[in-house]
Parts: sequence; structure tokens; C-alpha cells
Amino acid sequence: MDSRALVAFGLIWGLLTIYALLAALDFGAGFYRWLAYRRGRDEAHTIADDFLTPVWEVVNVFLVLLVVGTIGFFPLSAAIFGTSLLLPFSLAVIVLTVRGVAIGFSHLGKHPSRPYETAIGIGGLLAPALLVSFVAASESGAITFDAGVVHVSQGLLWFSPLYLALALLAVVTTTHLSALLLYRRALLRSAAKAAAFYRRAALHSGLVSGALAMVLLLALRWVAPDHLSALIGLWPLLLAVALGWALDLWMLTHRNGARRGPLALFAGLSAWGLAIVLFGLTRLPWLLYGQVRLDEALTPPAMFTALIVTVAIGMLVLVPSLVLLYMVLLRPAEPTSAGTSAASERQRTRDRTAVTAGS
Repeated sequence: MDSRALVAFGLIWGLLTIYALLAALDFGAGFYRWLAYRRGRDEAHTIADDFLTPVWEVVNVFLVLLVVGTIGFFPLSAAIFGTSLLLPFSLAVIVLTVRGVAIGFSHLGKHPSRPYETAIGIGGLLAPALLVSFVAASESGAITFDAGVVHVSQGLLWFSPLYLALALLAVVTTTHLSALLLYRRALLRSAAKAAAFYRRAALHSGLVSGALAMVLLLALRWVAPDHLSALIGLWPLLLAVALGWALDLWMLTHRNGARRGPLALFAGLSAWGLAIVLFGLTRLPWLLYGQVRLDEALTPPAMFTALIVTVAIGMLVLVPSLVLLYMVLLRPAEPTSAGTSAASERQRTRDRTAVTAGS
């Protein structure tokens, strides 16, 4: 395969990996904010809200980079996926828009509003389920590309075993990774009840995600056996993913969270990040699995060079800013006193956001 196509794919899949992990934390925090609101857990609600407020807009930067980069490096992808996935992508945009509006307006009131909380929570589950349609449809046989004409099977697009397995795994993994992060934040704030709430959520969703990962392997065996063979061929990396997932869950079974909570978060993010990278490596060299190769769809050399330089400059500016943001979010915080109300916590969050926006 052309080395330029390999570099372009590596960059695009790297952006996809970063976006998938950050979006999981963002979407899941919205889901737990809604869940805590429904169950009357003000402490847990405040912790999810405090994380969600400064990050929900930042994460979408990577989605824009991902879309623009994919079309820029592989122009043919616009004709193939822009046509075939118009419905799920349009629904995903609508969900993200409604969710963003709900987050923005929710901070204008003094108390949580059920419609806003519901939109934020449900949107956090629907978005990953819709976005993974890109990966599933390219391998499930839902899309066929013949003589420049794209054909789509709506039945396979929405109901193929691969899409159903990927969608369920994406949703559950989102809730798992975000629960790990919120568990860590609850520990930093000495919020014992919220920590217990998020620890249980992380443990249960982690167990379910492991089971769904096995279902995904079975779906690959049925739909794309060559891809499964490639995965098995890289069994050391597959074993590393399984060990990271097991370490994550083992850390959660211990109640000494002050020491084991950070390790559980690191193990969980590492395991699922490696799983996404591994999935990308084993689908090479295909843009549309079994039909269109990456080097066949690659942009001309002049455009390739311009995109590489532009993306490199952009990442030099973006990545340090994001690292600083998440370092601030994960630093030790002052414990929240028992008498502090959730409303006052939200007011302080709004004040911090206003100061950040003004600067």
C-alpha cells in the first residue's frame, strides 16, 4: 500500500481514537447527570455537571477535524459515505445540536429542568450509537460501490449484526469510561456517596462491555471473517486489551478508591483506546471493506502535503490546550461540604465558565 495512504489513514484513525475517548467521557457525563437527577442524587449530579460544563464544546473540535480530514485525504469518501450514511449522520447532527442547546439553556435556570436533563442524557446515548454506523456500514455489506454508483441496503445499514453489536458496545463503553472519570472526580472531592454511585456504575457497565466485546467478535466472524482473522493474527495486542480491561475491573472491586481509582481510569482508557487502534490496524488497506482501497481513494500529492502541514500546525496549537484543560479538570479539588446545595455548586460552575469565556 502507498505509504502516503498509510500516513493519512494513521492520522485519521488517530483523530478517531482521540475523539472516541473524549466523546465517551462527554456523552457519558451527560447521561449520568440525567440519571443522578432522576434518582435525586444531588452530589452525583453536581460532579457530572461540573465536568460537562467546560468540555462539551471542546470535544466537537475533533469531530470537525475528523470529517474534514477524511474528506480531504480521501475525497472519494464523501461520495461513498456522504451518500449512503446521510440518514444516520443527519440524525447524529440533530442529536448533538439538541443536546448542545439543552446544555446551554440548562445553566440559565436556578434549578435543573426535566426536559433539558432528559435531552442531555438521552442524547449522550443516541449519539455514539449513530456515529458508529460509519464503521459498521463499511464492513457489513450495507454499501456497495460499483462503477461510481453507490447502493445502500437500509436493512443491513440498521440491522446488521455488526452494527447492532458496535452500537451497543459504543453505548455501554461510553457509560463505563465516563463512570470511571466521575468516580475519580468524586474521590478528589471526598464525595463518598457520589463515589459509591459511580463506582457501582463503572463496575456493572465494565462487565457488560466485556460481554459485548465478545458479541462483537462473533458478529465479525459472521459478517467479516477476514477482519476477525486479522484480529487474531495480532493476538498480543488483543491480549493487552483484555488485560487492561481486567485490570480496570479488578481495581474497581477494591473499595480503597483513593489509590485504585486513578489506576482504574488509566487502565480503562488505555484498554479501549488500544482496542480502537487495533480495530483500525486490522481493517487495512480498505476504505470501503473489500471494495475500495485507501490508495485508490487518496488525494493528489500536492493536496496531501498541504493537508499534512495544516493538520500538524493545528495539532501543535490544539493538543497542549486540551492537555492543560484536562489537567485542570483532574487536579485535586476542595471537598464539598454536606451543607452545600447543588444549586450553589451550579452557580459557581456558571461563574467559572463566564470568567473563562471572558478571558
